[in-house]
Formats: sequence, structure tokens, C-alpha cells
Amino acid sequence: MLSFKLSPRRSVFTGADPREVSAYVNLAVGRHSIQVPDGIRPNARLLFGRVSDIGLCNISYGGPVDITTEALRDSYQLQVLLSGTSAWTGADCRHAFKPGEFLVINPVDPAQVQYSSDCEKLIVTLPVEAVEAMAREEEGCLLTKSLRFVRPIHALASIEGLAGLLALMCEEAGNASCNSAMQHHYSQILIRKLLAQLETNALDSQTPVTNHAFEKIKGYIRDNLSEDLSLETIAVASNVSLRKLYVLFKSCAQESPRDFIQRLRLERVRSDLLRPRASDSVTDIATRHGFSHLGRFSAIYKARYGELPSQTLGRMR
Repeated sequence: MLSFKLSPRRSVFTGADPREVSAYVNLAVGRHSIQVPDGIRPNARLLFGRVSDIGLCNISYGGPVDITTEALRDSYQLQVLLSGTSAWTGADCRHAFKPGEFLVINPVDPAQVQYSSDCEKLIVTLPVEAVEAMAREEEGCLLTKSLRFVRPIHALASIEGLAGLLALMCEEAGNASCNSAMQHHYSQILIRKLLAQLETNALDSQTPVTNHAFEKIKGYIRDNLSEDLSLETIAVASNVSLRKLYVLFKSCAQESPRDFIQRLRLERVRSDLLRPRASDSVTDIATRHGFSHLGRFSAIYKARYGELPSQTLGRMR
């Protein structure tokens, strides 16, 4: 079970008035205003730490409060809901967050966020300068205006490796042995991961339709389809950045890299099930083409072909 809690040594407030916590957050995390109902008990908690120039805080106001910000201006924020509920209202939409989801707030985005009494969050603050500088370093990136993350609402589990990275950074924020070089490395990994896996308004400088890089990527995947393919491995083998990998799939294949890999694997499994060897079982064929979780494999196979793999194989015997 991953922990997104900072070390108790990072504690700033325990059992405090929410207004006290809000005043500290205004200085250390981001400008906002707070509305607190009358009679609320002083039960707010705040832990705050840094990993290089990335701010990390665990926050719980201990009661229902409303937070409003006109614009963060000099930072981006990730707000990861850990427990309770949180309702967010942006410029043109609203969402009730569940634990495991997170909100991305751009520097110029207005936002209103309601906390339930049992709401607790991990808030990650990323400086504008660091994010935009790294975006400009990405291969093929053409940033003509201030960078914006396009979609505000995400599931933590949908971003490969993000949960583990944030948990590690929370742990390292209270670790005296994590020197400045290590902290800088962690912050760079986090920013690169967000730029690679979250959609932004950055343009790609290459015209993609007949892109040779994409043909190289497809060739590598086809040659290694039975292996445990990670997107990082594919990117390195194809000599492109992870962000470029996502851009190429979006423009050339109109599907995500994972969907592309899964579709190719299913097609190969289907072909082998329709022309099985005498000794083949469903398990043999599935594992031969990179499926290790057989229950999940059977479910996605049936969703695509309308029958279980055992039924396909049974017809061919």
C-alpha cells in the first residue's frame, strides 16, 4: 500500500484553526481565500516539505471549508485526494473527486474547491519556470505561449508510475540523506513524467503522418510483443522521448500506446487460437503473446471478439 504522507517531522500544524493553516498555505503553497463555517472545531492539520523546488503538503482542514483562488500565477498544482470528498468548480465544469483522483490547476486558472470534514489531500506545487523550461527541452516541442495542461481531472492509476513516484518523494522529503542532487533528480523525473503523460497545449514541430520515427516504434513493438514492454523501454529503443512517443501515437494511430500493444497482442492470440498447434492451450497461447494475467485477458478477449478464448479454441479442435 503506497503512502502519500510526509514524515511527522514535516508537521507544521496539528489541531489548528483552519484560518491559521490557510494563512500559512498562502505563503508557502499558493494564494487563495477560505470560507469557514461558524462553530468549526480547530482540528486542521498541515505537513509541508520540499524536494528541490517541488512543494509537497498533506492538508486537512478538519471541517467543511470552501477554498477559492483567482490564479496561482507562479505555479502549477496537483491536488491528490487521499480521503473524504472534494468538489471542484472550474471556469466551465465541475467535478466531485473521489480518493485516487487528482486535479491539475494551471497558473492562470480560477478554481473553487470544497472540502468535506474528512477530506485530506496531497498538494504538489511545481514552479512555472521549471515546468516551462523542461517543456522547451523536449524533442520536437514547440511552445509558443504559456504552457497549459489541457485536462484538469485525472485518475492517479492512469498515469504510469506517478503514484509510486509521489509516494517516494513524500518519503524523501523527510529524509536527511536525500541530498540536493537527488532531490533535483526526483523533481526532474516528476515534471518530465507529467509533460509526457498529460496532454498540454505545446505543439509538435514535426508533421507526423509519414513519420519514420513512428514506423520504427511500430517495428520495435511487433518484434518484442511477447516481452514485458514498458513505454520507457520502447521510447529508449526507438530514440524518442516519452512525450514524443505519446504525441506520435495520438497523431499517427489515434490510440494510446497501451491500446495499440493490446490490440496487436489480441490479434496474434486470435490468429493462433484459430490455427492452434495440437498441444496448444489458451494459457500457452496467451502467455506466448505477452498476456500474464489470464483472468483479465479472457475478459478483454471476450469484449473484443464476443466469446471466450476457450470457446474459440474449442471450435478449432
